[in-house]
Amino acid sequence: MKKIKLYELIINVNDELDERCLFDEGLFYKEWLSYINFSDFQKQVFNYLDNMKIKEIQGFADEDYLFAKNTDFAYERLPKCYKYYDERKLVIPSDISCGLFTRPEYAVDYVKIVKKNIDRWLNNIRKKENLNKEINF
Repeated sequence: MKKIKLYELIINVNDELDERCLFDEGLFYKEWLSYINFSDFQKQVFNYLDNMKIKEIQGFADEDYLFAKNTDFAYERLPKCYKYYDERKLVIPSDISCGLFTRPEYAVDYVKIVKKNIDRWLNNIRKKENLNKEINF
């Protein structure tokens, strides 16, 4: 196995919002329902987006396996090999992370997609609830 670099998407906020909702439309709307006030929810979402970072982590890979170092200094075996994710520019599913990537530019592109999705989801809530004008990132 050879040592490789992976890129982890992290959110440095410990608050009441479930960070997984930033990546899942159904969870996003479910989280919204737990808030009394839309502006509080929107502020919380923007706070999470502002605190999204990409961090380099260590991994190991060969033709068949991919492992990522987790926060406990143990390694998580990931579902497919490195080449599979790298060629397809995919998010690597992980139990330890919001997202793992084979290249930093893939992580940056993914963050842009997440921000566009959240913009659309917030605008959907505004329309449904007859709230203020749309706000775009």
